[in-house]
Amino acid sequence: MKKNALPLFVLLLFTAIGAVVAVLRENRWYFPMFTGIGAMAMVTVILTRRYPRLSQTIRLIQLSGLGIFLFAGLSLRLNVNFQFPQVIFDGAAGIVSGALVQLLIARVTVPLVFGNGFCSRACWDAVAFELADQGWKSRRAGSGKKRSEWLAWGYLGALILLAVVVSRLHNPVYDDEARYWWLIGENIWIIVFGLGLAGLLGRRAYCRLLCPFLTLSGLLAPLSVFKMAPVNAAACTACSLCNSACPMKVDIMAAVQDRRRIRDRQCILCERCADACPKGCLRITAGNPLQ
Repeated sequence: MKKNALPLFVLLLFTAIGAVVAVLRENRWYFPMFTGIGAMAMVTVILTRRYPRLSQTIRLIQLSGLGIFLFAGLSLRLNVNFQFPQVIFDGAAGIVSGALVQLLIARVTVPLVFGNGFCSRACWDAVAFELADQGWKSRRAGSGKKRSEWLAWGYLGALILLAVVVSRLHNPVYDDEARYWWLIGENIWIIVFGLGLAGLLGRRAYCRLLCPFLTLSGLLAPLSVFKMAPVNAAACTACSLCNSACPMKVDIMAAVQDRRRIRDRQCILCERCADACPKGCLRITAGNPLQ
């Protein structure tokens, strides 16, 4: 049962989310959509377990497929902006929209079960960062600095201030064309700025240093049920390949040697550390959320 716990939990969680959102939003289409997302994630987990050497390729395919679906199928098609300032725009207008729903699901509900897994499995902007990383990973491996909480919260505060000012001057909520260009402009900014940062400061630098969603979900991620954990700690040779593989600069090796689960706020469950370990010391496991 433990072997199948992760894929089963993935499917059940997203099916439950789909049912709740369908009722709250009074739209039955949400149920098959979220169930389909859960099924895709479940299949990805199963394939990863069966073909471990292809795990990163399988994850990248899932990230690309799901990320593009969420952005093209929902954002562009329905003109729904999921980026953080939209939550402020909607709040100023007294509206509950997809931005708040996405925030509550991806950054509040899911982190209590799968930590920051959304970042490595579904984020549409991360698709560009991960694809770029395929060409940079040998050159940028191990580069970059750890996340500064002061910088991250400062960036989030700046976004909130910007959104409040814009909502007072001309709230995009009331203008379809303005909302569309905010949707396009914000994602272009994140991708272009993020790729520039990656070239200077290493892999997924925007996610690691600034992402406002990770700042928020990182508060809950240490309480998640599923975490990266040492499963063969005695075999660790302190080669540090796990640390070099981690795009978020988490000290994986220290956790393995201390025989403790990875509770770092920045872990995105990408499993690069597990794939880099020649001794098979790491795996995503379920356990006590407080450990």
